Amino acid sequence: MLLGVLAVILMGASWIVTGIVMGKVPKLGISADVFLFVGSTFITLAGVIVGCVHGFPPGMPLGKVALVLGILFVGGIINNRQLAFMSRAMQHGPNGIIWSFIQCGFIVPFILLNIVFPDKNEVSVCRVLACLALIAAMIIMGVTGQKNKESTGPWLMLTCLAFLATGISQTMNNMPSFLKGADEINSAWKTAACECGIGMGSFLFSLFGRKQSSFMPKVRKAMKKPVFWGFIAFNSITAFLGGFFLLYFGMDRLAKHNAGAIAYPLMTGSCILAFDLYSLLVLHEHRTCLQLFALLLCLLGIVGFCF
Repeated sequence: MLLGVLAVILMGASWIVTGIVMGKVPKLGISADVFLFVGSTFITLAGVIVGCVHGFPPGMPLGKVALVLGILFVGGIINNRQLAFMSRAMQHGPNGIIWSFIQCGFIVPFILLNIVFPDKNEVSVCRVLACLALIAAMIIMGVTGQKNKESTGPWLMLTCLAFLATGISQTMNNMPSFLKGADEINSAWKTAACECGIGMGSFLFSLFGRKQSSFMPKVRKAMKKPVFWGFIAFNSITAFLGGFFLLYFGMDRLAKHNAGAIAYPLMTGSCILAFDLYSLLVLHEHRTCLQLFALLLCLLGIVGFCF
């Protein structure tokens, strides 16, 4: 179980790469959807290549394989909207608060997975109090964040949408770990399915947008910028290595010890701390005493979910 705990903590810390990139890309004149589409395409291809080398578990019904990969694919589409909403919110509000607020979305899979798989997770008084602490933290961050000097637009509404998308996508990403035998499917296939959903999400939503005809021209234009490829490499390598070596390995290990529901709390705690340090030291964002109290409530809530 210790290996599972360490894996998800390291995975959570690696998430700040996505937060940093999604906050910077639009400022370079590159659409977040364009970035997600191109980056996820490369990760998907890498996952398929590695997956083909390993193959599928012998004797596993194709129906189960399709179910697992299908769940992760749909979860990836929803995760795409989470990243798009987050990127837009970060252009208008305090990045540190936005990141912390959105990462609290793990309370959604905790609640839903306890309802669907009650025998795999245990509800305790500590976890109920932890949930209340997180809700209180989000309310404080939402109310006080609007007074920050970085707040210039509808960041709170976008953050709430990203929060909901985070909860739903994490639920679907975590669900295969609770299906018997699903842990035998190589992590490369799981990573490829999720990333394919993320990439397809940008393409599909562009079809329903008001400027759907300009999506592929935007892709071609972005691909001519060297800095674009730098961000693609930075984010894609981190995401693929994390998904292949840490994410599903950690969740499967924890689920085997009936502790699957703490996977996202552990990842969330490590990524919130890492990104908060980034926003304070690099972005030079400031937090009031009340906002620091909200952060403390947030972290205490995350710790509470682990008991």
